[in-house]
Amino acid sequence: MSDGVNLGDLFERNNLINETLYVKDLKPNENITIEVKLISKRLQEARDGKKFLLMTLGDKTGVVRAVDRFHAEEFDSTIKIGSIINVTGKVVMFDNRLQLNVSRNEDSVILIKEEDINSEKFLNSNKNNINELQKKLLSFINSINDKKIKKLLEDIFINDEKIKKDFFNSPAAMTVHHAYKGGLIAHTLKVTELALKISETYKNVNKDVLIAGALLHDIGKIYEYEVKPYGIEKTSEGELFGHINIGSNLVMNKSKKIAGLKKEYLDEIIHIILSHHGEIEYGSPILPKTIESLIVHFADNIDSKIQQSIESMNNTLMIDNDASWTDFNKRMGRKFKINKQEEL
Repeated sequence: MSDGVNLGDLFERNNLINETLYVKDLKPNENITIEVKLISKRLQEARDGKKFLLMTLGDKTGVVRAVDRFHAEEFDSTIKIGSIINVTGKVVMFDNRLQLNVSRNEDSVILIKEEDINSEKFLNSNKNNINELQKKLLSFINSINDKKIKKLLEDIFINDEKIKKDFFNSPAAMTVHHAYKGGLIAHTLKVTELALKISETYKNVNKDVLIAGALLHDIGKIYEYEVKPYGIEKTSEGELFGHINIGSNLVMNKSKKIAGLKKEYLDEIIHIILSHHGEIEYGSPILPKTIESLIVHFADNIDSKIQQSIESMNNTLMIDNDASWTDFNKRMGRKFKINKQEEL
C-alpha cells in the first residue's frame, strides 16, 4: 500500500479526484476517487475461495459499502479502522444500495497523512450563532439569585479562558448525538432550557441548583474528547476517568476558591453531575436522589434521544430526499418516520 507521498502522482495519472466529492454525491456507474474514513472492515471468503475485503466508508454526509477483491489481505493488515484514505473505484448498485468496487490498481487505496486531511469532509460544526449561544449562557448564569453559585459559574464559564474556549468548541459525543465541534454547548443549553420548563410544573425546585447542575452536567467532556482533522477521539484522560468524574472534580476544585458557598448547594450540584446518566448501568456512580437531579437526568435524556432521531432523519435525507423512514438505528433499536413538514 502506498503512503501519502504518492498522492499527487495518483491524482495526476487518473484525473479522477474531486476534492469536494462527498458520499452523498455518489452516483451509479461513475469512476471516482474519494477521500473517506474507514469505519469498519471485514475480511471474507467468496464461494470460489478467494478473499475479499468488505468495508464501510464514510464522511460527514453518510456512509457507503465498499468491496476490494484485489488487495483484500494486504489492505486488511495495513489499514486501521479510523484511517482516512483515498479510494479509487467504480460506484455500482448492489442489493438496491450504492457500492464502491475498489479498482485493481495498486494505488487504489492510499493512506492520507493527518496534516493532509481535508477536515471539512469529516467534521460537522455548530450551525448556531456563537454570539447567540454566548448570550443564552450568560442569561442563564445571570438568572441565578445565589451570589456564590453565580460566582462558581462565572469562574468556570467566563473567567477561565481555557474552559470557555474548550466549552464552545467541544463535541458532546463521538458519534451518538451532538457529535460535532460546538455540540457540547448546544446540548448543554438545550438541557438547561428543558430543565427549566420541566421545573415550572413542580413546586420546591431549587432553580439556582437546577440551572447550575444543568450547565455543568457535561463539563467534563471538554477533557474527555479531542477534535482531530479526521473526527472526534476520546482522550487518555477520558478513557481513564470519564467525563462524570472529570466534571465533578473540576467543579469541586473551582468551588474551593469561593468562600461562603453553601456546602449543601455544592453537594447537590455535584450530585447532579454524578447522577445525570440516571442508572448505574449507564455510567452514573449514583442514582438521582433529588428533584433537581431527576429533572436534569430526564432533560438530558430527552435532548439526546430527540437529537439522535433528528440526526438519523437528516442522514437519511442526505442520501434519499424522498425517503419516508430512516434506516434502522441500532443504538435506539428502531426506525424513525421522517417529518418533512419543517426543517429538522
